[in-house]
Amino acid sequence: MFELEDKDYYFLLDSSKSPTSIYCFTSLESLSEFNSNKCELKKDKSTAIPLFQCQIYSDINILLNTNKNYLIINKYLLNDDLCFDKKIEYCKIKSKRPLKTAFKINRVYDIDFLNDSNIKKIEMKYFRFHDYVEINCLDVPDFDNAKWVFKNNTENVITNGFTTNDQYTLVSNGQIIAEYKDLKDSESIGTLVVQNSNKGLDDKQIVAMTFVLLTHQRYRDQNVSLNNGLL
Repeated sequence: MFELEDKDYYFLLDSSKSPTSIYCFTSLESLSEFNSNKCELKKDKSTAIPLFQCQIYSDINILLNTNKNYLIINKYLLNDDLCFDKKIEYCKIKSKRPLKTAFKINRVYDIDFLNDSNIKKIEMKYFRFHDYVEINCLDVPDFDNAKWVFKNNTENVITNGFTTNDQYTLVSNGQIIAEYKDLKDSESIGTLVVQNSNKGLDDKQIVAMTFVLLTHQRYRDQNVSLNNGLL
């Protein structure tokens, strides 16, 4: 579950068809109905319509321990409250692994928006041994250098002889505008922190970043299994 200010968004993974898809909904009722329809749209049931579909395309080379992912996020269109299975390509996301010279960076995701008026690109950087994702967005300067801070690495850090909680420090240095939770127990997994009270991005663009978080987590789990924990 993804919580943005006073709105909730819910995500459903469908790996029964190729390519694998992740769907985004604004209510659990819509998600449950869509899931009961085997992730197929029913023209006479307008309540079970996702906002977005993220299709995951992957080329995994296990021997070289590399993975080239690219995602396509489609936005569904409604017409007079009825769904005709119409959707537009909202953005493309390319994943790359930096060269060895940039060893401290684990993976970079470039989000290119195709049908958006105020923004063209967001870059998300995963760093090794860090518990956050760095966000760069030149189109919205107020949002540049925002961070997704994860809760799964909350170990204390020793700095200058003093023990501090790195995750707490990262969150307290900015304003939280979104939270990423586990739906089963409502436990917080990560938070989106910005330095400026004017967040600069709309909900759709933040949802696109959430698709990256989900895909990277899935990719990481697969690679831990395939490569005995080596990433």
